[in-house]
Amino acid sequence: MESMFEDDISILTQEALGPSEVWLDGPGDPSLGGDMCSASHFALITAYGDIKERLGGLERENATLRRRLKVYEIKYPLISDFGEEHGFSLYEIKDGSLLEVEKVSLQQRLNQFQHELQKNKEQEEQLGEMIQAYEKLCVEKSDLETELREMRALVETHLRQICGLEQQLRQQQGLRDAAFSNLSPRRARAVLAVHQLADGDGGLRHPQLPPLPAGFPCRIPG
Repeated sequence: MESMFEDDISILTQEALGPSEVWLDGPGDPSLGGDMCSASHFALITAYGDIKERLGGLERENATLRRRLKVYEIKYPLISDFGEEHGFSLYEIKDGSLLEVEKVSLQQRLNQFQHELQKNKEQEEQLGEMIQAYEKLCVEKSDLETELREMRALVETHLRQICGLEQQLRQQQGLRDAAFSNLSPRRARAVLAVHQLADGDGGLRHPQLPPLPAGFPCRIPG
């Protein structure tokens, strides 16, 4: 009897993957890097194997019961045909009754095994859905980690630019202060007046950058 469950559990193992493919949450994948995912996947594979092994055993027992039931169905009509109009002996009647009882018992067991096979098949389908959902979560986790790394790199780039601009501003301000200190008071007043006219107000203004958010260091770790 051919098996109704030809699914190969090797689809869930590393051996079934090609040479250029990698395990979804294998230990060599640095994007996941968690033992929890591997342990969960291993538990699902183990449960899948146990259910498949049990289904195989039930199928073999079901086939045996079918063969025995077929033998009894063939044997019982032969006894009736040979009897014709002659009375059966007590032994023949007893043997026929036992066969009928055993036939009913075998039919009940067969129905029970078929019900259990159907139930296990539904559990196998549910397990397959759980595995698919688990793999989908792993893919989403990998995508989120990739986006997080990109955002961190972008923030670090902007932070370096801000720190570089602040450093340039401090250097320019220091050079300007040094230049004013070397000028005579009269010349310094003249230069200051020129700056005031250029700025359009009564004081010397320097370009200012927006302040850094609280907690952001100016020095980027290497």
